[in-house]
Amino acid sequence: MIKNTFIVIFAIISLALAGCATNLGVYDSSVPQERLCTLKIDSELFVRQFDGDTVSWNQSFPQSGVVVQVPAGQHSFVMDYDGSSRRYTRYANDIRYSYTFEAGKIYVMRPAISNGRVSIEVKTE
Repeated sequence: MIKNTFIVIFAIISLALAGCATNLGVYDSSVPQERLCTLKIDSELFVRQFDGDTVSWNQSFPQSGVVVQVPAGQHSFVMDYDGSSRRYTRYANDIRYSYTFEAGKIYVMRPAISNGRVSIEVKTE
């Protein structure tokens, strides 16, 4: 009984320490640290492709956002949006987005909804 209680408490603490975002680390470890930038991707965005490569960045904790370091420069994404809640359901598939990122900066990517259309908003932190 005590062992099961310990396991449950450990699992809860582990999830709490995971925070609001899953840190995936570096997308391309061959790139020097000074040429990387950090992306914080909102939990409602599911990145399916990065520069034409299939990725599964949201698989570990789909309710959490994603933090990943990528090389600076122009990158393209294909994403899905899932803005479901208890009140409404909103989905958008195959959102294509490109952006030029600068080394050393932290970027926050989140959905922007206007007139029922979903687009991507990027801001520096």
